[in-house]
Amino acid sequence: MMSRGPAHRIIGQGTPRSEMTVAVPRGEGAAAGALTGLRPEIQALRALAVVLVLLNHLWPERINGGFIGVDVFFVISGYLITAHLSREIDRTGTIRLAAFWARRAKRLLPAAIVVLLFSAVATLIWLPVTSRETALDHIGSAGAYVLNWQLVESSLDYFAQGAAASPVTHYWSLSVEEQFYLFWPLLLSAGILAAAGRTDRVRRLVLVAFVAVVLVGSLVWAVRATGENAASAYFETTARAWEFAAGGLVAFLPVVARERGIAALVLVWSSWAALALAAVSFNSTSGVPGVAALVPVAATAVLLRIGDVDHPWAPTRIVSLAPLQYLGGISYSLYLWHWPWIVAAPFVLDRELTGRDKLVLLGLVLVLSHLTKRFVEDPIRGSTKSFLLRPRWVLSGAAVAVVLVLGITVPASAQLGTLAESVAKGLFEQSSHPGRCFGALAARADEECPRSHVLADPNAVLMNQGNQINDLSNGSTCQQVRGATALLSCSFGVPHGTENLNVALVGDSHAGVWATPLDAVSARLGLRITTYLQSACPATLDPAVVYLDPSHSVGCLAWREAAIAAVAADPSIDVVVTSSNDRSYGPIDDQGRHLADSGIGYSEAWSRWLAAGKKVIAINNVPERGVMIPDCIARSGTPFDPCAVSADLVGVPGPIMKAAGMMHSGDFTFLDVQPVFCDAVTCHAVIGGIPAYMDSDHLSAAFARSFAPEFLTLPALSSASGVR
Repeated sequence: MMSRGPAHRIIGQGTPRSEMTVAVPRGEGAAAGALTGLRPEIQALRALAVVLVLLNHLWPERINGGFIGVDVFFVISGYLITAHLSREIDRTGTIRLAAFWARRAKRLLPAAIVVLLFSAVATLIWLPVTSRETALDHIGSAGAYVLNWQLVESSLDYFAQGAAASPVTHYWSLSVEEQFYLFWPLLLSAGILAAAGRTDRVRRLVLVAFVAVVLVGSLVWAVRATGENAASAYFETTARAWEFAAGGLVAFLPVVARERGIAALVLVWSSWAALALAAVSFNSTSGVPGVAALVPVAATAVLLRIGDVDHPWAPTRIVSLAPLQYLGGISYSLYLWHWPWIVAAPFVLDRELTGRDKLVLLGLVLVLSHLTKRFVEDPIRGSTKSFLLRPRWVLSGAAVAVVLVLGITVPASAQLGTLAESVAKGLFEQSSHPGRCFGALAARADEECPRSHVLADPNAVLMNQGNQINDLSNGSTCQQVRGATALLSCSFGVPHGTENLNVALVGDSHAGVWATPLDAVSARLGLRITTYLQSACPATLDPAVVYLDPSHSVGCLAWREAAIAAVAADPSIDVVVTSSNDRSYGPIDDQGRHLADSGIGYSEAWSRWLAAGKKVIAINNVPERGVMIPDCIARSGTPFDPCAVSADLVGVPGPIMKAAGMMHSGDFTFLDVQPVFCDAVTCHAVIGGIPAYMDSDHLSAAFARSFAPEFLTLPALSSASGVR
């Protein structure tokens, strides 16, 4: 999906449309938008961009940088819209905002609504129940053209990173572009007011200055935001506005009838080559929409500025080829249709797509795109019916269409949300007062729980990080964001001052899941628990051991050394509980691949705590499944041991188990939870009648809480509390 750089981002979804009239001036000194001749190179740019996006989505391992199609489309849109508005300003001295927005609605909304409605139906028919609430939420946000900001929010959520793509994730770029269409004429109108009473030349200079300010300000923002959180920056309108502005500046430049000379020829060929090179060499860590995006943006701007070149070796014949012009013409519908089918097809076929499937899918979306342009886009855009020529009626119709989409998706999503909350509440109550065959308890009961691996409630798969109940006594837990260096601690358990033991819970999010069973036993054992947690940052002292994405390694190294030292230096802490997603970390070789972690760094951290007089409980990591378990169970179609796999999944001991073998202190306890999940033959996803995981590797709160009886038996916790 999402493909990825920062986990959870969907790469390569651009928006292939803007003004369909691609004519520009071919007269000396004319503004770049005059309507005097067609621009086949613009249609060719559209064709290239949409093909790159499709190839990136279908074969991401081959066209890593196909996502630059979005940059190409944004520059084209900025160029054409600015040229259009500039002509209106030159002709009338103003901008008719309602008429402009009505034209945009007629051009873009009909096909977009058709695909949104199809996506809603496809979601309810084909997608697993675990994906429907998010998909319907996305469809509603797409209809309101705010989807990109919803994705910005979810990109900041660590637990959303493994979420499946919805059939309309690609509408994020349409949201960005619609926001541009709303803002841009207002910006230029402000420029008109600022230049009121001045000459046309001064007014043009003021408009250029306004556009330049947006370009510089947005580019600076994009570079900064990409460095801080590339997944979030990718979807931000504020980090994309400079690409539109770059096209806008080109629209203010004069052009000549036909460029001549070797310099222009070299620039044109170099620009096409730069786009091709970026498509095959960029990846999710390249820094788009920051500095790296200058390559496709500049290349597109050059091609828009130069246009045709009067030279026998110019690419004129190539860009004018009928197939390219055709693809450019249907690029908007092609973009709209391709992603819903890429998402839905594996569910329709009940298998991963083969190469042949993908070719058939391409044929299908080409046919749908042709039909949509022929029977939806063109008739409405070119209609002479009176009500479609009146901005008030068009904008009213657009509002009704958006309300229609929201009227379908919001109630359906809310119904699913209510059901999920009911499921989460039920599981919380069961885990608070578990029977002997509930959750992890069933694994310890063995033959007494013959239906342990049968899903008791098919709706249990709806519980996730967003709706599960994770209430803790007299406090809360907290997790520092990736890359931060400052310590962030929270506490829970028995009230301050009444505790028998102070416990520190240290590590990454996999350590954090053990907060629920600790809280469940806190009242009986008299525990007060303080957390020191950071996303994707293990509590190890080996500086070579880092996450595969090294972007936050420096901050993680500083944080974990400080956390380990703070816990060791705190005389009030009696016991340290720690765990880690240990197989996800390790030294990185020259090719960016993880090497095996010996575990020595964990043993060094544990030894430091032991030397400071603490007792240490190290919990082995749970088996990672590599797939979203709730989705897998929902797709399996059976309640009987769904998504079970071979016990070979566990394989050789991980770093934590290796480190535990190095420890020889009586104050050290190793809790191996893997036998709860895997027997000699099989690793299970449903244990004690409920899904064990809320994603691919994190335990659900309800399942983690079912380990509470085992925690009661740990001497490091029970002996000092008087519990036997």
